[in-house]
Amino acid sequence: MPDCAKDDYYKYSTNNKAELNAGAFKCSSSQAQSYVINWNFSSDETKLVTSDPSAGWSVNSEILELTASTLRLKNNQSGGGTQELTFTAF
Repeated sequence: MPDCAKDDYYKYSTNNKAELNAGAFKCSSSQAQSYVINWNFSSDETKLVTSDPSAGWSVNSEILELTASTLRLKNNQSGGGTQELTFTAF
């Protein structure tokens, strides 16, 4: 992960929207400071589905852990391999 992405944060809201914010160090001057995406649980709440219909993408992430303070996800990469992400409440 590039250094400029390490201060990025996501703010999930109960209205099934999430704000993705680039933090203090954006990766490029043309990068938007923040934008809003959609999120939802799969029917059995074992996957988190995030999407941006206007950009034409959707990601289905396996939920490894979900507590009041931690969200840990596993994504399959299109080129092979997996990526694990951990989000901590602040």
